[in-house]
Amino acid sequence: MICLIADDHPMYRSAIAGMLRLDFPEFELLEASSMKEIMKISDNKVKPDFVLLDLTMPGVSGFSALLFSLSAWPDASVIILSANTSNDVADKSIAFGASAFVSKQAAADEVAETIRRVINSEEKIIVGLEKLITEDSIMAGKLKKLTPRQFEIVLLVAEGYLNKQIADKLFLSLSTVKNQVSTILKFLELSSRTHLALVMKKFEVEDIND
Repeated sequence: MICLIADDHPMYRSAIAGMLRLDFPEFELLEASSMKEIMKISDNKVKPDFVLLDLTMPGVSGFSALLFSLSAWPDASVIILSANTSNDVADKSIAFGASAFVSKQAAADEVAETIRRVINSEEKIIVGLEKLITEDSIMAGKLKKLTPRQFEIVLLVAEGYLNKQIADKLFLSLSTVKNQVSTILKFLELSSRTHLALVMKKFEVEDIND
């Protein structure tokens, strides 16, 4: 099995990697410290079975990395590891598709046990917090169905990039970007780029200090 550890704190990433090597020696470990590195792994056609994901890293703040991971690797189990202990953040992580939410205050053996429970396909798990959510988000479900390339375009549109700027940044033709933006808006049932930007604003998380 392949496990991707995505966290921008080297010491925490190293500690998690050490725990995984001890408790799950069969895992092949990959590491990423930014949204850009996560996208690079996706571009290389590597398909992790597990993603241990921090919500806040360079290039992303909020649930965009979660939704991108689920878009790029729909068969992977994503476990959120976060210093944010807000019930709202934990609830939304589960509602948007994460298999588990674990507070970074949790002990290493709790993280290992969470992974075992996910492997055994138990119910959605929140460790270190009390509330469990079962409802889903319709929009998050649609976003997860976008291709990784479409999701990159969504993020750039949400940041205010124009079609020409997106084409230059992603090395695509202008017509391809125009067609993709139209396809995305139609699929998400949104009326405009501004509407898309407002929707993506909902997936941001404020005051996360990981």
